[in-house]
Amino acid sequence: MRSIVGIVAVLLITSTVLILAVMRVKEKPTPSIQTLTIGDARLDVTLADTYEKREQGLSGKPKMAENEGMLFTFPVSGTWTFWMNDMLFDLDFIYIKDQQVIAVKERIPAPKNNNGTVALIEPKKEFDWMVEVNAGWVENNTIKIGDRVRLQ
Repeated sequence: MRSIVGIVAVLLITSTVLILAVMRVKEKPTPSIQTLTIGDARLDVTLADTYEKREQGLSGKPKMAENEGMLFTFPVSGTWTFWMNDMLFDLDFIYIKDQQVIAVKERIPAPKNNNGTVALIEPKKEFDWMVEVNAGWVENNTIKIGDRVRLQ
């Protein structure tokens, strides 16, 4: 039994290392700010297209303009977990796969609005991109599952 557990542990560690290595090799930074269209709504997004940019995210940023967001892109689809560490304002998340909205998570609280608790957000579906926008943006712009997404 112990040998099976050991083998499984080694396989999990090895696969994690390989996935991270593939992610770093496939990453090619693109221009920082681009326009993203979701359905009929447009916003300027800062790209988080490298491991370092994704890790930093919006942490520590005091605020965002109304039609501003951060677009997290990944070299492979997955169910990537996000956290609200050092966030100073609440967010909506928009999950995208194959240039289509597949899920949304609204009004995720910043730690200061959540009794100091850092929220961990674990999606249920695999996605290619995820957009962080100000809380309320999804509702205000009538974003829904199935909306087409275009990056310009």
